[in-house]
Amino acid sequence: VELDERGKLKDGKQPERVDGQYNIYDSVPGMKQYSPLWQFNYVVVPRDYEPNTLRSEADCLGSGYPIVKSTLVEN
Repeated sequence: VELDERGKLKDGKQPERVDGQYNIYDSVPGMKQYSPLWQFNYVVVPRDYEPNTLRSEADCLGSGYPIVKSTLVEN
C-alpha cells in the first residue's frame, strides 16, 4: 500500500473500510497524549478479517498486519 503526498492511495482512491469495524483511538480527552487533531493510520488486513478483532492500538501493533500512516488529519 502506497500513499501519495495527500495521504490518499497512489491511484487516487481511499482505502477500503471493513464493514462493521469501529474506529480505534489511542487516546481520549483527559489523557496526557490526547490531541483534538487525529492523524489516520490504516491497518492492512486480509479479506477474511473479522470486524472488531482489532480493538486497541496494542492489538494493531501486535497483529503483524502492515500499518500505513497517512498524512490526513481531522479536527
